[in-house]
Order: sequence, then C-alpha cells, then structure tokens
Amino acid sequence: MSGCISNEAGLEFANPQMQKAIQVFEEGLQTVTSSSMFEIYINFLMEAIVQSNGDENEISSLSNPIISHIINVYQKADETGCLTEELADEYVSLYLKLEKTHEAQKLAEKLCSEKFAGSAKLWLSRVSIEIRSLSENSSPSKADFQTVFELLSNALRKVPISESESLWLMAFNFFAHQRTYLDKLVEMSILSATKSHGSDHVFSLASTVVKFVLETKGAHSARKIYKRFLALPGPSLVLYKGCIEIETNLISVGDKDGLSNARKLYDSAVASYGQDVELWKNYYSLETKLGTSETANGVYWRARKTLNESADFIV
Repeated sequence: MSGCISNEAGLEFANPQMQKAIQVFEEGLQTVTSSSMFEIYINFLMEAIVQSNGDENEISSLSNPIISHIINVYQKADETGCLTEELADEYVSLYLKLEKTHEAQKLAEKLCSEKFAGSAKLWLSRVSIEIRSLSENSSPSKADFQTVFELLSNALRKVPISESESLWLMAFNFFAHQRTYLDKLVEMSILSATKSHGSDHVFSLASTVVKFVLETKGAHSARKIYKRFLALPGPSLVLYKGCIEIETNLISVGDKDGLSNARKLYDSAVASYGQDVELWKNYYSLETKLGTSETANGVYWRARKTLNESADFIV
C-alpha cells in the first residue's frame, strides 16, 4: 500500500502521542495490509474518540480530525479489499452517528451492490435507513411502500435463507397492516422455502411466518399457510411443534377446530418422528386433558409399540 493515509488526508494532530501512534499504524499497514490490522487501527481511533468525548455515541462533527481520519481509514480498507462485513457495517453506522444519512444511504447501497450483496447485516442497515427516512413523513405514500418492498425483495433474493430471518421479520413488521404486500411476502416465503429443499432454516422461517400470519390475519389464514409449508418435502419437527402449539393455544380460547387439527398434526409428526419420546408424551398429555380415556389409551399403546416398550416413555 503506497503512501501514508494521514499524509494523504493532510491531517495533523495536536497530541504528539496520537500523531506518533498514527504513524506507527500507517507504517504497519504498509507492511501488513490486512483486515485485522485495519480493525485494530479503527478500534484504536474509536477509543481515542471515547476518551475525548466520553461517549462513542456522541460523534457529531466531521471537523474532528480523528473522525475525518477514521473515514479515511475505512475508505482505504475498502480500496485495498480489506473491508470485512463487520467493518463495512461499522462504516455505515459511523455516518449515521454523524447524522450524515444521505452518505450512509449511498454507502450502504454501494456495499450491497458489490462485495456484500449477500450480507444480511448490510441489507438490514440499508433497508433500516430507507424506512427511517420514510418515518419522517406522517403517512408514507404508495410509492414509498413500493420502494421499500422492492428493496426488501431484492435483499431476500440475495441473502441466503440461513441468514435472512431478521430481514423477513423486518419485512413482515413493516408491512403488517398492508394486506397486499403482506400476502406477497407470504407467497415469497413459501417460494423461498420450496427452493431451499427442506433445510432446518427453511422450517424456522416457516414457523416465524405462520405465527406472524396468525397474529395479523387470524387462525383460518394461519392454518392455510402452515398446511402449505407442511406439504413441502421433509417438514421438520420444529415446524410440527410450532403448528401444534398454535392449535393448542387456539383450543384454550375456545376454538372448536383446534383439537381435531392438533390430533392431525400429531399423527403426521409421529409418522415422521416416531422415535421422539417427548413428542409422544405431549400427544398423550393432550388426550388425557382434552380427549377421552379411549383416545388417551390409544395414543399410549401406539407410543409403546412404536418406541419398542422404551423405558423413557413414562407417563
């Protein structure tokens, strides 16, 4: 790496110890140009701000030579290919702390379109900035909602499903009262789950979606959605348990279909996960509380047979 960053920026520090430390870091970067070196350097500079301001969050002026220098260091890390996801997110956050929203927005856009196109963390920052700017308006327009939806859709296509749950939650929360967009998000989640071939992350997302639909659109809609997720290849035990929990909660508030739906879910679950002792115990418990002695005994003997008289099945 040619040249000294502080010289390029033409910066001088009143504190000779700070100036010397900067020089040492600059020389170190010329010898070892690495992400870890940049991280140590930036952490040192942030500590210097804390010592001078008393609070890292009270960063308010680009006129502070340390702040200007930190931005210069971030830029150099980017130029040399040493900008990690963590550093990139901190870079965006710095502009936000400086109340430079436009700069933060442009930087996040750049990062998400280049090296960090699949980063959930950077996309969250980018979308959050967009939503924050909309919240300044008393009532976002249809065009505003469409802009955020397109941004989130783009993010959800690019970020791996194993890392995207926070983005899905942001999307569902933002569009909770926008029925058209909410329906589109549900369809997107099912399509995404279908393409991901039944991984654990898929069914974690499915559980999240079903619970959100229950809260916003009611039991009927939630049941329709969970049946679509359960129809995918290899539904996980976690998803079954989540759906069973929904039905048992609905039973407790007097839902007339809850018990029959819970039984159907248990029957499907034990067909795939019949060696799970806890699952059988929960099924038996449901029948002892809400069923008849006949249905409870039926589950008991099915469990004993399936588990080969396992000593773990003690009720």
